[in-house]
Amino acid sequence: MATTKRRKKQLARKQKRKGRALLTVTKTDARIGATITIPVSKLDTLGIDERYQGCEVRYWVSGLAQALLDSGQQIVPIAVAVRPDGSRWIVDGQQRWRAHRQAGVPILATLYYVGSFEAERKLFLTLNHRRAKSATTIVMAWPGEGAVLINHLNTSDQSALRGDISTRPEIRAKCPASTAARWMVTLLTGSTPSTSQDVMSLLNEAVESDKAGAYKRAEMIAVILAKVFHESNIPSLAPRSIALVCRQRWDGLLVTDAFPMPNGRQIVKLQRVNWTEYGNASSKSPILVLEIERAWPAK
Repeated sequence: MATTKRRKKQLARKQKRKGRALLTVTKTDARIGATITIPVSKLDTLGIDERYQGCEVRYWVSGLAQALLDSGQQIVPIAVAVRPDGSRWIVDGQQRWRAHRQAGVPILATLYYVGSFEAERKLFLTLNHRRAKSATTIVMAWPGEGAVLINHLNTSDQSALRGDISTRPEIRAKCPASTAARWMVTLLTGSTPSTSQDVMSLLNEAVESDKAGAYKRAEMIAVILAKVFHESNIPSLAPRSIALVCRQRWDGLLVTDAFPMPNGRQIVKLQRVNWTEYGNASSKSPILVLEIERAWPAK
């Protein structure tokens, strides 16, 4: 029995490696080019090959289009294959392209020069093989100030979490961008919507209403999270619960005010909390908030 189980695991690992190999794009398949801005007048020159592309997801396109009209911000470029004849075909970002067309807003695009249709299809599979289940993709592709703030947390020298947030599904870091978006919307609004689209819409509104305050709070909570989880990944529920406590402590403060922060002893107590014991269920958050308040009592 044990031998059979081991054999099954070995076959599963072999198949997984084989699958990864099929999704590996080499330099001979595609050569990455520049990231350019495609003006509205040229959006219709991009093609969609129905041999591998899906259809329009209207609710997704409509939500993106409205967000573009509200903010006009775009962080993640679409991917466009340039065929040997010079024609351009979307391999990743079809729904975003449709939203930009609907809103009448220029779009960022990274060009990939492919030598054949098979190379183009391989590129499509590589870029999209985890796309359907990736909340991080939705977060970073969502137009507006929310994605800009998450990107700031991951790239700015002012952020204690610089380089610790995975902004693409294939990147491994302390936490995904989708988790960061949820703790930020909790910190700024006190609520956490269930879908990533709603999270980003609400986060956009919160950041736009007080950009300086949002960035100050983002950088302050980043300091706490970097210290508490300096030796581990950041789980999903824990930072949202910490955000609720921070929201109470920092309510009404100006960017020039001193923000209450846990001292060294309190950080140690927070590090000792068994965060994984509570899982990811939001119903456990009130209990976790009490744990945090015991470790970091209000003055």
